This record gives sequence, C-alpha cells and structure tokens, in this order.
Amino acid sequence: MNTTSKPAVTDLKAFEKVPDLYLILSPELDVLTVSDAFLQATNTQRPLLTGQPALRVLQHVYPYNSGGLLADLAQSLHHVLASKAPHELPEVLVTQETTESEDNLENTCWRFRNLPVTDAEGNLLYIIHKAEDVSALHQAQTALRNEHQHFNDAQAIGRIGSFERILPGKFVSWSDELFRIHGLEPTPDYVSTDYFLSFVHPDDLQQTLDAIKETHATGIPFNFTHRIIRADGEIRYVQRRAQLITDAQGKPVKVYGTLQDITDQVQAEEEMLRLKDEVTRNATDKYKKIINSLDEAFCVLDVIFNDEMECVDFRYIELNDIFEEQVGVPNVLGKTINELVPDIEPFWKKTYGQVALTGEPIRFESYLGYLDKWFDLYAFRINEMEKNHVAVLFKDVTQRRKDEQRLNELNENLERLVEARTVELRESQLLTEQVMEATPDFIMVFNLLTNKVEYVNQDAYKDDLTRYQETLRIDYDSIMDRAHPDDRGKLKAFVNSFRTLLDDEIYTLDYRVLKDDTTTWYRSRGKVFKRDKAGNPSHYISVVQDISKVMQLEQENLQMKLDLQKSTLIAILEAQEVERRRISESLHNGVGQLLYAAQLNLDRLQPTTAPISALKQAKELLSQAIYQTRKVSHELVPGLLLEFGLDKALHDLCTMYDESALYISCSTEGIEERLESYIEIAIYRICQELINNIIKHAEASVAAIQVRNIKNKIILQVRDNGIGFDPDNIRSRGIGLQMIEDRVKLLNGIFAITSPKTGKGSLVTIQIPLS
Repeated sequence: MNTTSKPAVTDLKAFEKVPDLYLILSPELDVLTVSDAFLQATNTQRPLLTGQPALRVLQHVYPYNSGGLLADLAQSLHHVLASKAPHELPEVLVTQETTESEDNLENTCWRFRNLPVTDAEGNLLYIIHKAEDVSALHQAQTALRNEHQHFNDAQAIGRIGSFERILPGKFVSWSDELFRIHGLEPTPDYVSTDYFLSFVHPDDLQQTLDAIKETHATGIPFNFTHRIIRADGEIRYVQRRAQLITDAQGKPVKVYGTLQDITDQVQAEEEMLRLKDEVTRNATDKYKKIINSLDEAFCVLDVIFNDEMECVDFRYIELNDIFEEQVGVPNVLGKTINELVPDIEPFWKKTYGQVALTGEPIRFESYLGYLDKWFDLYAFRINEMEKNHVAVLFKDVTQRRKDEQRLNELNENLERLVEARTVELRESQLLTEQVMEATPDFIMVFNLLTNKVEYVNQDAYKDDLTRYQETLRIDYDSIMDRAHPDDRGKLKAFVNSFRTLLDDEIYTLDYRVLKDDTTTWYRSRGKVFKRDKAGNPSHYISVVQDISKVMQLEQENLQMKLDLQKSTLIAILEAQEVERRRISESLHNGVGQLLYAAQLNLDRLQPTTAPISALKQAKELLSQAIYQTRKVSHELVPGLLLEFGLDKALHDLCTMYDESALYISCSTEGIEERLESYIEIAIYRICQELINNIIKHAEASVAAIQVRNIKNKIILQVRDNGIGFDPDNIRSRGIGLQMIEDRVKLLNGIFAITSPKTGKGSLVTIQIPLS
C-alpha cells in the first residue's frame, strides 16, 4: 500500500469542531482524532479514543448491536483502502442506552459513510468516518407508508383510484385501487400514457383525448363518464376527473386525477332509461314496484316555466319509497320547491329547466344547503317537451365527500407533519445530549474477569479528581468493604448475577455505603456490557445514583403517614369510648334504677291483688332486663380492660358466653405487659364485633380467640365451626366487617378472612404492627 506520512494533528483540528459525528482514521485504520459531537453522542473522551484501532473504537461505541454491523463497517473501510473511493453503508438500526424507556434501550436508525482523503499524487492521507442519525427520516417514511395504506383503504372502499403525471413526462403513477379497477394486480411501476389510454373503449377514446387536450389548453378541470375494457375483457363504466397543476409562473407541472368505477350506477340509470316509456304511462304497478326496489332515491318533477321559458318552480309529482329517507323531509309529494324551500339556490331551477328544454340528461354532484348534504344526481327528461317532466335519480354522498376531504387533508398535512416531527426529534436529541452532559450520576464498567472497575465517567468526579483516580483502581473486595454490613450479601449477589444474566436483562439494587461514619444510599441499575469469546459475560455496565435524600424523604413521609393514622385512630377510639361510657352510665343510672324500682314495687304486691303466675312472670322478666342492662353496660365500658389490660379483659369476654349455646375459648401469648391504650381498645372492640358476627350469622357452636405478640406484631385469629360463607358475597353481610377492616387499615395492619374448601367454618386473621 502506498501511503504518505500522516498529516499533522493541527491539520485535523478543524474536524474536532464540526457539528457532525466524525472519526478521522489513518491508512492503518487507527483513530487520529474525533469530533466533539462524536464524543458527546457516545459519552467518551478524546484521549481514550485517539491512537486506538478504529474497529475497536466502533465496537465500543456501538456495543448493543450484533457483530453484523461491525463486520459491515470493517468491510466498508477495507473497500475504501483498496479503491480510494467513498463507500456508504445501507441504513441500519443501532440499539443505544436511553432513560426514556423501561429497558433503558432505544433503537435509532443510522447512516454510515467512509470518505477517503488523498494528496495530489493520489496517496491516501486519511479516512473520514461519518455517522448520521436518520431516525427522524426513517420514522417519517414509516408514517408516510401508514398514511398511504389508509389512503389505499379509503380508495378501495369508495372504488376510487387516483393517478398522477409529472409534466412534461409521458409516464403516470397509479394508485393500487386504479390497478384493481382495470383488472390488474397493483405494482409500484409507472405506466405510460399510451398504456393508460389503451384501456379506454374505442368508441369513447376520441372523447377522452378531446377532454385531455382541452384541459391542457385551458387549465379547466374535466369530469366525464366513459367506458374501459378491463384486462379480463369486462366492460366497466368510470367517472374520470382530472385537473392541471401549475407552478407560480403558471407553467403546467403536474396532472392529478381520479377514476371511479360507477358501473353499478350506470346500469341502474340504463334500467331507468329502459323504463322511460312506462314512466310516461303514469307509472304502472310494475314500474312502481321497480322504482321502489331501487336503493337510490327517485322522483319525477313537473318543471314550471314563465313566459321567457325560465324555470321558476318545479313540483314533485312522483316519489319512490326511499325518497324521504334520503332527503329527510316528509310530505313532499304534490308540493313545489318554492313552497318547501322559498330561498332554494337558483342552480337547481336552472339545471332542471335546462334538462326539460334540451332533453339532454346530466349527471352532477351538488351541495343542498337547506339539508346540509351532498348528493350525486342524474336528471333526464321522460316525456314530450310540452309536459316538462324531468326524472331525477340520486343518492346521499355526504359521507363519501367527507372521506375525500379527509384524504385531501391527510395528503396536504403529511409533509408538514413529517417536518414538524423531524424538528421535534432534533430538539429532543439536543435536550438528551444536554441532560447527559449535566447528569450527576456515576456510570461504571466493571470487569467480571479481573473483578476490577475498568471505567467511570470523569464528569461525575469533576470536583474530586483524586476520588476519580481512586475509583478507577477499586476492586471487588474494596466495593464489599465499603458497603454497609447489612447490605454486603445482596451487593455480592448483585455483582455475581451479571455472570449469568442475559443481554436484555437489567438488574437494580438499592444499597448503603459507609464512609467516615456516614451512610449514603445508592441505587445501581446494570446490565451485561460485553462477553468473551465463549459467550460468557465479561463486563457489566451500571448507572449509580445517590438516592440518600430520596430515602430520607420516603422515611419521613412514611413516619408522617403513620403518625397521622395513629392520631386519627386515637381520636376515633376516644370519641367512641366517650359515647360508650355515656350510654353505659345512662343504662346503669337511668334504665337500671328504674328496673330495680319496678322490681321492689312488685315484691310489695300481695298475692291477693294480682295472680301469682303473673307476678312471677313479671319478676322473671324484670330480672332478665336487669341482667341484660348490666351486661350491655359492662360491654360498653369494660372495667377490666381499663384497669388490668387486654389479657384479662379478653378472658373475661370469653367467659361472658359460658351460659350461652356458643362455647368460646381464649388464648393469649406475649400480651401480659400493658400495650398502648388505643391498641388495647381497638383489639378488644374488634374481638367483640367478631363474636357478635359469629352469633348473628355463623350458626356456630364453638369459637376460638387467639391473640399473640410475635416480634413486636399483634396477630389476632378468630375461628368458628359455623356454616361458612361465599367469598364472592362476603361484603354483602353488612357494615360490621367493613368497619373492622377500616380500623385495621388505620392501624397500618392486614385483614384477611378465609373459609375452608368444605365451606364449613371461617377464619379471620388480623396483623397489627406495634411500631
């Protein structure tokens, strides 16, 4: 290879300030220098790249792509070395790191070029490797393809094809639907104008040529109907529309038009013309049956002229069944248009008057203002001139016109959309680069083979270069020594996980680091960065963030939430207990005393003044009322709970039901010492409510209450052997369980209720933390 001496570094300094992404390579394919834009885009430093083999650098900056890209780049560079000619690679997708997606990866589209620079004798001085992000163009092209597909779908629905001819060229581009209208399979090829015209029916060819010639001469759009002979020999009727597009100087530059298959409409019109004689015989039964079977509206008009033979009005003398559905106006038959719409547009009278006078049929589309609808109409004279009868066959095409307008808007706005999206993407890219420059996070590459840190971003240590050098020398053991003793196990597992992790897996860890009695929280997110020849992970890369302030705020927020919940619960419990004491005192001092007085009065009654059985029954009822009053008063204000605590109060609660049909056992563990009063009251009231639910709903004979204090957590379990419940309908039993669940939530606890598969019995489990 003939080469000259390498150019001086100062000769290449200009490339470093170029805003594009450049690598300047020597003929030996070593990096001579790098543009600043390349360094920013790849988050690298110039000293780390200059002097390095180009392929090693390219492998480093495009680490997430398969070896196919690197092989293509190598082949392109060797091609430039051999031919001394520029070489460009096809556009490729490159996977890069980003913070915008969940997996921290983003696919972008790139174009790579390798350009040789030679001296006057043709000797190679250096190679310019340029990388260009064409993602915006790639996305715009994708959006354009999608819009084009929507356009094709709309054309297929309306059976409308479009064509375009760039002047003065002789070739025409067809839409997919236009191919199908001609009985052909769609292709991307252009067709000649002669080929286009070869499908026109021979009897209609001259008319078609005259219309095209007139449009080219006058610039007036044409719109006419003719026949075509499809590739399969079938004759179809089409509506051809076209207009001439000119530049700013008025020079024709393009012809754009549409072709709509209207065979079905024409056949219907021909059928109507065939019935013309029958219409003139005042509409026989057969004629009425036919017109009423049409899926288009039909009417016959009696056109009214003045002395100057100008149409001044017309009367509806016959309608088919679908007329009112299409028009939306009832009771039209026999009325004139002046009666129905006094301010009707003059166009309608003029058009129908011309058909009546000339006998020439006319097809047209027009907007009817008072109905706010578009109609496709075909008007023809059906009788001798003196009777002035005009028939009109029409249908509502408002939706089709809206669809066409929408298609035009899509075509007009597509380029503006692409341009706006391109600007947006460029601005987004610039913002991303600025964010990367300003990020305070640490980016680290760790060698799993040597167990040492191999790379960290210097910008994160710009205020402490000593620490930067120290970090570059840190090894696996040092990382573990710095970690908080409680976090070393999970940090070790974090590092070791990358030895078996897949390429697309990302692992995250929050851990603490101790330094000079100061604890700092860090969050590390990493993935496999590189593999050895055997395919085993050799390096992983991680982004490390200082989250100490975040953890502190989360802890403070949690504590505030717990304090608020505690205050709310205490306030609720205190209010409830005050109300319970008030009710208990009212029962004891009010209702209870009255019942005692009634019993004393009954005791003084003599058997002679009242039947003995009645007195005995009254005394028994009063005794039961006094017992129930004492029991309710005791339940409302459990003295044992206030004086001796939860342990004795729960056992006393269970013994209260010894004389009932429900046997309740009670066991406690670890609650001999007094708990905070609001905790004791809450647990006691929950037990009361659960026992009441068992008595009311469970039909149980045995129940058990178990309360344990395990590792500073109260675990309450209440079982019964009753009828069980349907888990799907548990909420329908009333507000009791909901009140218990709400109270447990205020205590920051967990509430669960289950029933065995047999459907017999139930188990309520509640966990309440004491701290």
